[in-house]
Amino acid sequence: MSDISGDATFDIEAADVLRLIQAHLTEAGLHESCRVIREESGVAAAGVCHSNLKSYATNGNWGLVLDSLSTLDPQRSHIPRGIISDCHEMAILELADNGEVELAYAALRFSADELDVVGWSESETPVAAVDAAIPRSRLLEQRLAALTALRASSKKRMDVPADFYGTLSKEERRKRIGARLAETVPVVPSSRLSALLQQGVKWQAHTGELPMVRNHWEQEEDSDSNKKNRKRRRKVFDIVLGEVDAPIAVVGEATRPVDAVYENIPSRVYSTIKFGKKATAECAVFLPDGSGLITGSSDGLLEIRDSKQKFSDLRMDLPYQKDEDLLWHSTAIMSVAVSNDGTLLASGGTDGTVKVWRIDTGKCLREIVAHDGAVVSCLTFSNDGTHVLSGSHDTTCREFGLRTSRMLKEFRGHASYVNSCYYSLVHGGNALRVLTGSADGTVRVWNKSSELLHVLRPVSLGRDMSTAGTSILMDHQTDSSSDGGSPNVHTVLLLHTPRQCMIIVPRGSRAFLSDYNGRVVRIFDVDSSEKVFVAATVSPSSNRWLYAATDAGGCCVFDIQTGALEKTIRDFALQCTSSSSDESLVELSGLLHHPQKPILVAFSNNKRQKRGLITLWKS
Repeated sequence: MSDISGDATFDIEAADVLRLIQAHLTEAGLHESCRVIREESGVAAAGVCHSNLKSYATNGNWGLVLDSLSTLDPQRSHIPRGIISDCHEMAILELADNGEVELAYAALRFSADELDVVGWSESETPVAAVDAAIPRSRLLEQRLAALTALRASSKKRMDVPADFYGTLSKEERRKRIGARLAETVPVVPSSRLSALLQQGVKWQAHTGELPMVRNHWEQEEDSDSNKKNRKRRRKVFDIVLGEVDAPIAVVGEATRPVDAVYENIPSRVYSTIKFGKKATAECAVFLPDGSGLITGSSDGLLEIRDSKQKFSDLRMDLPYQKDEDLLWHSTAIMSVAVSNDGTLLASGGTDGTVKVWRIDTGKCLREIVAHDGAVVSCLTFSNDGTHVLSGSHDTTCREFGLRTSRMLKEFRGHASYVNSCYYSLVHGGNALRVLTGSADGTVRVWNKSSELLHVLRPVSLGRDMSTAGTSILMDHQTDSSSDGGSPNVHTVLLLHTPRQCMIIVPRGSRAFLSDYNGRVVRIFDVDSSEKVFVAATVSPSSNRWLYAATDAGGCCVFDIQTGALEKTIRDFALQCTSSSSDESLVELSGLLHHPQKPILVAFSNNKRQKRGLITLWKS
């Protein structure tokens, strides 16, 4: 890379590029991919992707500490070898102290070479270690033997020798090692790869090395066949290839550097999907690559619709749909989910049954009685597609392993229907959370062992609504139900930006951007206190816009970065539903956004409609 004058250059090592990729994969939760790259390239990381080593050590979680340190290159990260040996030693000592003596001896044999690399630090030298020539692993073995002999002869099974942890107590050594880890182990800044790419693009645009993004005309057919084809001005730049996907600009046309991408807001009806007279749409989800829209309906049918046909027709490249052998349930389908790789589909019915399908063949791989006789209201896959999480009207959320079809965990505590359930990785991908939203007005955060960590209760009606900067943890507020309180949380939306945050949308006049600890970062207010939100979604690629439909028939579009109301689409519900038998307004029940394109999907499961519809909007 050079400066503007070209006088100064510096090289970026290929190994550092691999380290950036590893950090990006770890933040994305793709730990197996990161491990494969590390093993095949022989390039270890320069730092960890979280700042939790001190707390891990202080709490005695040596497995997490050693897992994190095992990914590092000691030379590149400049970690003293002694601190790694100290962590191995404490792990062995605490295993023995907890009664796992055989496991402690096995760990000692495994890590003997690491322990013998360095000697004892002065403050941690055991009294018996008077001979510096004795290897550290040998002295550690002697302490394990002393512990075994003491407990065999003592009635108190928790006794330890006086110098078992050196000259310090166990808690003091934990704190000291934790402080040293915090001082010596580098932490990779979050989103480092993305930040460097953005900075590189800006720099190359500034120096003139980046191809300019041209304004060009692109022919696009309007959805209304009565209108003539029209041309729309667009900017297209390929960040990977560094090329402009457009003809050379017309002579005299002004060019300018790449600006921040502005994601267009859908504003016109693009396509409609019509169901049978007595059938309504109950749920829908896009395939991860956007090539199809999967719909579940009240007549028990699952249909995968083709993006090339504006999603109005079925995908005929799937043989079972071509043969009219559709996927189905014996009851209405209330929830659907797709695995991250787009190969598996899960569907839940009103009878509590969850089916898992292979999308390319249409084969039903698993049929699980997840919630006997209770509606399955939400579903999600784990990141690796080996587990499925289901929420139900029976107030529980349950996790099932797809290899055995058995229930692995149950998340119990809500007082009403569970409307949303998600997996989320936190702490740089080293910890798993489960988040559930319910009609009881709360969002609950659980750890992977189904232990409840937090209960979030936003107040979205009445005089004392929750505000930005406040906490919505139930422990931090009084019951405001007499002033409106916390109505049904019908939607919870996880965000990638900002990290470890979600948007909570109750059936009230205010939605909330909150972190997982219950701190309200931002609020989104409907344009009238007499209206309430009934459905919501976000633009997933950029997390720029929040779309929230109201019971008055409009759709509010909020800027997630600022909380400002950017636009209100009037008569939104009127154009997304068929007229009801009594000509009254029909509320929307579902909104979702295309994974890449500015396409918005809306539908209602209200049985008063003359026929079920799904309406797609486009910019």
